Amino acid sequence: SVVCKLFNGYGSFVLLLSPVRWAMASWLFSHVTGAGTPYLNPAFQSHMGIFTERGFKLAGVDPPDVASGVVERWSDKRGWVFHDGQLFLLGFLFRCLGIVA
Repeated sequence: SVVCKLFNGYGSFVLLLSPVRWAMASWLFSHVTGAGTPYLNPAFQSHMGIFTERGFKLAGVDPPDVASGVVERWSDKRGWVFHDGQLFLLGFLFRCLGIVA
């Protein structure tokens, strides 16, 4: 997409400010790692390049890599959100900025 190509390929970091992006990534992680999912099957993964193109590499999803930071994961095209805590923290930050401004 156009946003991802901005700033020498680091334009996708602008999406860190989007609560919709965080919520969609959390929902997608729950869907891909849910019970009975075909996405974690190695035969299926070879045909799912669209996930990698969109910033959701299927390698390293199960078990989730929670040891690395968000920027490190996003620069490696692993944009999964493993829990909703980051989304709530982003909402809290926006509300604090609204009170100050």
